[in-house]
Amino acid sequence: MEAKLRNVQQRGSALFFRISIPEDLRWHYGGKTEISRALRAHDISEALSWARILAIVFKRQFSDLRAGRNVQGIKEGDTILESLQLGNSPRLIGEAPDSTVFNRSTSFSLSMVYAEVRSFGRQSQRSELERGNSVKLLIEWLGDIAIETVTRSMLMEFRDQVLCRMPLRMRQQSELKDKPLREIVQIDHERVISNTTINNRLAKLKTIFTHAVRYGYIRISPLVDLSMPIEDDFVEGRCVYSHDQLQRMIDGLVMYATKGKATRHMRFWVPLIALHSGARLNEICQLGFHRGQCAAQLLAT
Repeated sequence: MEAKLRNVQQRGSALFFRISIPEDLRWHYGGKTEISRALRAHDISEALSWARILAIVFKRQFSDLRAGRNVQGIKEGDTILESLQLGNSPRLIGEAPDSTVFNRSTSFSLSMVYAEVRSFGRQSQRSELERGNSVKLLIEWLGDIAIETVTRSMLMEFRDQVLCRMPLRMRQQSELKDKPLREIVQIDHERVISNTTINNRLAKLKTIFTHAVRYGYIRISPLVDLSMPIEDDFVEGRCVYSHDQLQRMIDGLVMYATKGKATRHMRFWVPLIALHSGARLNEICQLGFHRGQCAAQLLAT
């Protein structure tokens, strides 16, 4: 089955964005007549949302080309297909767009900008999941508002009132899973996420605002100087193991070996050598057989 709905084409279960290139601009695109991109959408509704954003972006490119603007870093007259295609380069134009070229009355919500960033497909699946969760939290706190209305004070409040009060594995706890975010952060939790995790979430959100600046949706990014200080917690990591703790580790290794579970022998020997020698794991992993006798003598002593 094949369906066509305003720049969206469906072939089987796959969805594609398609837009025709004006005849007078095709030489910029190596003579191609249309631009086509696969959409990572779950349904037609989501695909239409992304297609609308992509259509605005590409029509903006067409207008800029007609106005004589160049893509940043591209010489006039060169074929610029690879740089204009969204999957290959984040660059669109070097200078701010003219109001007659791009309609400034068009507002882009947080979810729309995120959908555009996500459609580029430049992040790994795990990184995209982390960024999506961060955006979802921000939208749940602020609402899906226009990105140009987001201020630094709003983001600071989001950091202090939400991120700094979020419990570990919030959505995995049965008692919190169905609670709204504003209710969750009012609770005094025994353990909350670390400053490192907070900074990582802010870094994921920063990519959304950086994208919005690059494409002219906002003038400056409001997410600046919001990182949390990272405390030096290495002292705790250097605490000495007690005799009982060491004995439990060795007993666990013996049980692991005697029950026939030690299919990978390094999982037995590397921790055991580390316990007796105090060597780092990466140093132990570099030991060769010619050094094994020396290590065995050391252990025997």
